[in-house]
Parts: sequence; C-alpha cells; structure tokens
Amino acid sequence: MLSIINSIFNMQGGQVNENPFKNIIIKTIKEHKLLYTEVSSGVNININDQYTIVIPYNFNTEKNIQIKKELKDSDGNRIGCIYLYKHIDKSLKFINRIKILDLSSIKCDEDVSRIDPKLVTLIEKLLNEIIGHYNKKLVGGGNSYNDSITNTDINDYNYLKETSKYKNMKKILHTSLTESATSDVSESSYESSTD
Repeated sequence: MLSIINSIFNMQGGQVNENPFKNIIIKTIKEHKLLYTEVSSGVNININDQYTIVIPYNFNTEKNIQIKKELKDSDGNRIGCIYLYKHIDKSLKFINRIKILDLSSIKCDEDVSRIDPKLVTLIEKLLNEIIGHYNKKLVGGGNSYNDSITNTDINDYNYLKETSKYKNMKKILHTSLTESATSDVSESSYESSTD
C-alpha cells in the first residue's frame, strides 16, 4: 500500500521524480535510434522528414497519438494535417484527420488515405514496445517505489478512489437534502405567519 501512495505522488527521498513513463518513451525511442525532440506535453518523433509522431507523456492512460504531415492541394498550397489515432488492443485505430488550411479555417474529415500503412505498423510496434516496458516496470518489481507497484497496490488504489467518490457523493446528497429540508421548514413557517 505504501508503494502505491509513494508512486501516486511520484516522490523518492523527499524529491519529486520525473514522469517514469516519459523515461520509458525516451529510452525506447533511443534504442530505435529515432530523431526526437521533447515538448512540454510529450515527445515529437521525426520520421523521414515527412511525418512527426507525437506521443504524449500521459499515453499510458489516454492511449492517443498524433501523426502530423504537410500535404499539398491541387494549387500547390501547403495544408497542415493532424491525424488522430487511438492505441486499442495493440493496434492503432484511426479517429480523425484535422486539416488546417489557415488559422481561420480548420476542417475535420475521415480520410486516412495519405498515411502510409507501413508507417502505422512501425508506430504500432514502437507503442507496443513502450507499453511492454511500462507493464514490466509496473509488475516486475525493483528497489525503488516506482518499480514495485503490484496488482494489489493498484486494486487498493482503485478501491480508495471509488470509496472517496462514494463519500463525496454521500456528503453532497446529505448537504442538498439538509438544505432542502431547512428551506421547506422556513417556507412553511413563513406561510403560517402570513395566514
């Protein structure tokens, strides 16, 4: 139980650690010798100077990624496109494409045709490897608190979270019932005094 509480606050020796998932993403990208840059919310991976893949640091919970690519229309104008994908059951599912024609006009459509399927397969393998490393770190155990989260710890944390939600709902319900009871009493006393 102590290990899950420590990993929630991401504390060790009184100092705040970096996001452990960030470290796993960067380590895996380095193993594949891919070019990348860190941004505030994730990692941008450059592939063949054509695509930029954005893996957010909260990928382990949200499972969303973006693939950015510039297209050209029939007039030769550049169109910035962001392809949104969700990682489900070890594969990428296409969600939407957002076309940014200029700052005033943004269009969404469901055309995935301009993304190379080989690229999608490559990204799936990379993401599956990242998730695999993360799961090993969760269950595998180690000397630090972040390395020793067990399934029991996760279940305990989920139980605490649900119990807390229940207590908050109960408190809100009790407060609203108490307020409505006092307003009913004051209204009835007001009506009897006016009669």
